Amino acid sequence: MDLNSPQFNAELYVQDLLRRKGLEELVAVEQDMVNNVRRLDSEMQSLVYENYSKFLNATSTVRDVQNRLNDTQNGMRDLSTRMKHITVLSNSLTEKFSKNCETVKRLNDAKDAVKRLEFLIKVPQILQESVKNRELAKAVDTYIAFQPKIQKFGYLQSLKGIAKDTDHIIRDLKTKLHESLKGRLISAEETIESVTLLKRLGEQENELEKILLVNWEAEIGLELNQLETNSAIRDGGRFKDIFEFVDIGCCHFLTNLSLMASTFLQLFAKQTSKAELVHLLERVMGRFELIVCGRFEYEESVSECALFVKALDRIFRKISVLSRLSSGYNFLRFNAELVQRSARHQIANCRRNILNSVQKTNIDIFTNLLNSPPSLSSSQSDTGRTFRASSLFQSDRNELLKKTLETLENGFIHSVKGALAALLMFTASDIIFSTIPHFQPLFGFDVHEQIISNEKGEQATGKAVELVVLATFLRNLHLKHLEYLMELCQEQYRLSEFAAEQQTHSLTPIGDLANPLKRTVDDLLRKYVEAQSKELIQLAGRSIELFDWNGCTESPRHVRSLVKHLALSVEEMNRDLCTFMDDGGLAKLKERTPDSLRGYATMRRAASAASSVYNDASSVSSGGIVERLWGDTETPEEGVGILSAETVATMTMEFRRDVVMGAIVRLLLLAFCDFVRAQKFSRQGFEQLQVDCAYVRQRLWYFVADEHMLNTCIEDIVTAAVNQCAQPKLLDPAIVDLIVAFESVVVSIFSLSLHGENGSVQCFSFETQRRITPSMGHFIKFSELWRKRMKKAVRAVQISEDGASLYATSSNRAICLFDIETGQRVRCIREGHKSRPNAIELLPWGQRQFATGTENGEIKTWDFGQSKPNVHTFKEQEDIINSLHFWRNNLLAASGDGTLAAYDTQKGKMRVKSETMHSELLSLAVTERFTYVGAADGHIEVFNNGQFGNIRERVDTPFLMGVERIVVLRNNLLLASASTAEEMRFLHVNPNKTLCGIPRPGGVDVLAKTADGTSLITTSADGTRLNFYSTEELVKDIPALTAQDMRGFKRSQREERKRKRADEDGFFGDLLSDVETGRADESASDEEQ
Repeated sequence: MDLNSPQFNAELYVQDLLRRKGLEELVAVEQDMVNNVRRLDSEMQSLVYENYSKFLNATSTVRDVQNRLNDTQNGMRDLSTRMKHITVLSNSLTEKFSKNCETVKRLNDAKDAVKRLEFLIKVPQILQESVKNRELAKAVDTYIAFQPKIQKFGYLQSLKGIAKDTDHIIRDLKTKLHESLKGRLISAEETIESVTLLKRLGEQENELEKILLVNWEAEIGLELNQLETNSAIRDGGRFKDIFEFVDIGCCHFLTNLSLMASTFLQLFAKQTSKAELVHLLERVMGRFELIVCGRFEYEESVSECALFVKALDRIFRKISVLSRLSSGYNFLRFNAELVQRSARHQIANCRRNILNSVQKTNIDIFTNLLNSPPSLSSSQSDTGRTFRASSLFQSDRNELLKKTLETLENGFIHSVKGALAALLMFTASDIIFSTIPHFQPLFGFDVHEQIISNEKGEQATGKAVELVVLATFLRNLHLKHLEYLMELCQEQYRLSEFAAEQQTHSLTPIGDLANPLKRTVDDLLRKYVEAQSKELIQLAGRSIELFDWNGCTESPRHVRSLVKHLALSVEEMNRDLCTFMDDGGLAKLKERTPDSLRGYATMRRAASAASSVYNDASSVSSGGIVERLWGDTETPEEGVGILSAETVATMTMEFRRDVVMGAIVRLLLLAFCDFVRAQKFSRQGFEQLQVDCAYVRQRLWYFVADEHMLNTCIEDIVTAAVNQCAQPKLLDPAIVDLIVAFESVVVSIFSLSLHGENGSVQCFSFETQRRITPSMGHFIKFSELWRKRMKKAVRAVQISEDGASLYATSSNRAICLFDIETGQRVRCIREGHKSRPNAIELLPWGQRQFATGTENGEIKTWDFGQSKPNVHTFKEQEDIINSLHFWRNNLLAASGDGTLAAYDTQKGKMRVKSETMHSELLSLAVTERFTYVGAADGHIEVFNNGQFGNIRERVDTPFLMGVERIVVLRNNLLLASASTAEEMRFLHVNPNKTLCGIPRPGGVDVLAKTADGTSLITTSADGTRLNFYSTEELVKDIPALTAQDMRGFKRSQREERKRKRADEDGFFGDLLSDVETGRADESASDEEQ
């Protein structure tokens, strides 16, 4: 039933449809068939129309082609006719011209002969014009063309003159070409042209080669002379910069040399010629190497290492270009040696820069350190020259020592790391010479060995404090920094990688560096012991020589001041060492007091002196003792009991405070024994020495681990005195203990009134802090040592930290210095100011230096060690100076005009002055971070240290009439008082809170701490009572509060107020409590921020 099949039967198809489908389906089939028929009819019509159009176009195209072919056929027919006519004409002309051909040939030959003859005649003229116009090649070509002809026709008389003129011109031409080769270096084209023309003119190649090399060597020599002159910076050379030297000088020279080599190789290709060129290059490059290396080695600045490396790489590239031109000379070896030599020079520069940097840092930091008072310093008194310890506050000194060590370490580490970073530029990827085989491993090895591992250095010299700082620095370098620096160097220069590939030598192990460092530390400690011992021995010698032992007729009542100074000096040395060293467990061994040492005999038998090391007492002098102690004499010495008189050089040293202090104390006591042997003693003098020895033993016991050595040396001293005493008798040990247990302190009791009542300065003795009753406010009895009347009321008193001197100012504008031991005036200025002084403060960096402030705001600094004592005067504040305090290099002054000013007392100028506060400023107290200033309105103004221009915050206090005195008990705990208040109050700061108080009926006029900070002393407002407090007992029950504690405290207060209001006000009370709680929460949030 396929419609497309040829066997399709329509009848059967229709019958089948009628049978299978209904009417509707048949209608649909019919409709579909009608549509298909219509569609087919439409497609057939379109196809017929399209084909008919194409048929018409094809017919038109065929007709056009046929027309064009007809036109072409007609044109070809005309062309054929014309060609036939041309052929006929050509044949006719050929026939006519053949008759005159021979005649034309003869005429042409005659014309050529005339031209050649004319050329021969004009050759001299042509040559002259060519030479004149610098057309040398044309002249040579003309001459060469002329030569065959002149040889052929030279027999003619007319041509001989022409030949002579031509030869003369050519000789002049040769001369000019030779002269051109002797001039300054010309371009390669001109050189090649000149040599080529000379060769064509018959010059020998060997002669030309020699002439050229000689001329070039002379010219290059002149260039090298100029380069050497310009590179000499010391002699005013042109090239001040290394890159300018390379870029303008060396590169210009190498360019000319490259041009010379390439030109020579183009002109002379023989092997012998190349050999001559190589010899010339060797001579020239040898001298060039000396000039370049000398200029590179002149560079010493490490900061311009990048410029140094770039300049070296640039010259390396230029020389590498030359290596391609001449295979006979080893430019690569020259390049490698230049780079290696320059690299080693820069490594040496970096090492030298590290040493210079460390040395400069040493000078700077030790200058600051030594501007502070030394461990031992001298002063003058009525009894002669005495020695006393520094007056610098120990906390400031410890901070300064730590800062000194930190600065030294940081400076050294920064210098080493800077050197490593600078030298790392030699291995950068954009540097061509870093690709030299084995350069990076060998360079890294040199850096490691010279910068990190080189142990050679100068022996340290200087004062004692410098020695111990350097010893600590080297020890820290060994323990902390050395391994880090070695690892840093090996990582940056890939030394571990190169070592694994066996491309470098073995690196110095850390152990080989640690041992020399340890030996150096021990040597420095020995020098420190030597220096400190010598100073102490001089002080001990003075303490013996300045006292009349044989003429002493009074029994001892106190320890001599010089002995106290000696013990204080030892203590200060120990405090300095505490900054750097531990005590090796000595503190645990010193849990018992010196009273437990009394089991040792105070004195050995006098017969034991015969076996002492110091036999010849009559011949002992201060200088001889020192020499014998340091082993500078060859006199053999025997031992003292179990002790040996070994020199400092043979002492075993450890970086421990007890070992170092033990060595110092031992040498001091041995020398002290020698000094005692040189004296004669009365009975009272012997008793005084016994008291002094007991005091020394008590004070030095804390620093010595070998108690047996200490007791043995003390016994030797007492035994030596027994031998030198006519009537020796030991003082009762109880009396000795009583005398030793007391110390001197100065307290000012003065009355101040507008009527100018007289005042006085009184000196009392009281028991040490170990004997002070711990009950707060308990009055202590004390005995008066001396009293000095002043003409007017005493306004301010200050005592030196060592307890040797007292400074006082009075209403009559006098400023006086007293000796505490004798009570005598050492110096007094009757009118130090134009108005009455009100405050005084000692300056820490020198003896007898202090500052005073007056009622009109004037501040003066003084040096009582000078003939003209006034140093600087400041008048920047307008009202009374109520308080002075020294912090680091700043003298702080609180004034009645409401300002706090900081003065630089060394430069003599004001650094900064604060904004004006709300009221008069009365008192000052300084902690590590903050400065607290008491104001007349009852607030304490808080400033950040070093930022005195702007206030940090204000702290409320209960002293409504002003905070007149402030004492720092802890960094966050203050004690404040006022003459109008009935109690002293503790103030906790950061966070701020007023704590409990100490009742003081009648008010407090003076509130001060003792020098050691263990006791607190107050005077009543009427000036009749003194009260003593133990600072340890005062603060032991006061906790250190935190912000969390304060939030908890405020929360508990809010809850308590809320509970009370709820009980009192009912519903409205709860509402008010909720509102107040919200405000309190906001306040606490602001406080946290």
